[in-house]
Amino acid sequence: MEQNLPAKEIKTITLYNQKTNQYEVWNPFTGDLVSTSADSALKEDMAKGFTEEKAQAIASLVREGNSFPKISRMPNMPSLQILYYWKRNFEVFAKLVKEAREDRADLLFEKYIDLAENSDEYSEAEMRAVKTKVDAWRYAAEKLAPKDYGNQKERDGGDSALQISIYTGIVRDEPVTVTVNDQEVSDG
Repeated sequence: MEQNLPAKEIKTITLYNQKTNQYEVWNPFTGDLVSTSADSALKEDMAKGFTEEKAQAIASLVREGNSFPKISRMPNMPSLQILYYWKRNFEVFAKLVKEAREDRADLLFEKYIDLAENSDEYSEAEMRAVKTKVDAWRYAAEKLAPKDYGNQKERDGGDSALQISIYTGIVRDEPVTVTVNDQEVSDG
């Protein structure tokens, strides 16, 4: 949902520049760069309002399924840029948000199970819509908590050994031995 603010209420726009790794404050009417996060005043402004209680409240909202953009539109909550600034610059906030997102994966997985248990109540058309939701929730759960809900390759770190067998049709009387990673491996 778009938020339409009167032009007189918009004074500046704060953006994060990934190339310079700095926040920039722009005047939307003139297009002028007002300041960057290299300026101490902007750093102080971005850090203003951070408290552990506020961090806990935001983490609770994330845990309940709210995204940063959604939270930033709520009354008395910091802007999206400030939320990301806090996440990058306050270790306690980053940790709380990370834990909340992992907990949210449990919530998504529980929604998935609830829908699966009640699947006999849906028509074929409704089931297609439910399947789309479930796939999105499952994907989100896998990405938010890969150790709990990711596929085996993600859980193992992708370092699983790969075994390849090639049948050549050549019959040998003795087993063949090769060295792999300084270990001898025999086919016999």
